[in-house]
Amino acid sequence: QLSKYYNQRGSKQHDDAGSRSNALEDHHVIHAAVQARITVENLQQLLSDYPTNSCCKRDFFNFGVLPLHIAVTPHNDASAGEENDQDVARVKCILSAYPLGAKHLDLRGRLPLHHALLQRAEAEVIMLLIKTNPISLSLPFVPTKLETSDDVRSMTGFLPFHLSCCLDLSISVIFDLIQSNPCCISIN
Repeated sequence: QLSKYYNQRGSKQHDDAGSRSNALEDHHVIHAAVQARITVENLQQLLSDYPTNSCCKRDFFNFGVLPLHIAVTPHNDASAGEENDQDVARVKCILSAYPLGAKHLDLRGRLPLHHALLQRAEAEVIMLLIKTNPISLSLPFVPTKLETSDDVRSMTGFLPFHLSCCLDLSISVIFDLIQSNPCCISIN
């Protein structure tokens, strides 16, 4: 039933977009479910029903993102407290299904950590991504030619710590980044 619902939801989104096909392919069910912010229990069921879908990239028009790239985007609602807990739980769920997703660059050259920082995710989400892929702290942000935002392109070469400072993220996020990678503030 969940699969049918998300296939219908995907078809409607594609119809609204105009130029896309009328059917959401099975490998996009997890993407649609994460974007719809389903409960963690339902997400676990979908990941169980479609075990390989957590590692499927979305099409070129969606910049080749994994469900993890979508899940790290925070909920921007007035009732954010409980929903933020659900956001963290969804990220944990997807990471447990496909931890290598934390190392996946989308077609714009963004890791899930970059998405989380650029979208001002919760500190706990950022720390989950760092624990899963610690090397990401020492990798500079190198957007591809598909990156259309000049503001984002201006941060080319920045480490996650530098991104967090430029984006004026919370002190707790900046502190966590420094604590996880003290070398990021060394002066050569």
